[in-house]
Amino acid sequence: MRNQHINLRFRALDKALSAYLRLADAHYKNSSRFHAAKALEEAGKICKDLKKISEGNCFLLHAFVAVVISFMLLLLSVACRKQPQSMKSRVVEPELKAQAPDPGI
Repeated sequence: MRNQHINLRFRALDKALSAYLRLADAHYKNSSRFHAAKALEEAGKICKDLKKISEGNCFLLHAFVAVVISFMLLLLSVACRKQPQSMKSRVVEPELKAQAPDPGI
């Protein structure tokens, strides 16, 4: 009976792992790297429960990299965003020098 319970738990965790990996793939294809990273993080936690330590560490590393990339893209988009007109530096036209009247007139 105990082995059957452990086997059912193992199968449930294995299904959850594949679901989180599919979810991460869908989020990544949707350009939602942060949510993909969260799904990979959960997959890594499940791998640790399943005693797949090396595979779990790999997912956690991918999640960390995805979060860093999404944060950098966010900073880049904020930096490139157009500033309101009041914030823009105004272009100052060079002053025209006063010209002396032409003596030939």
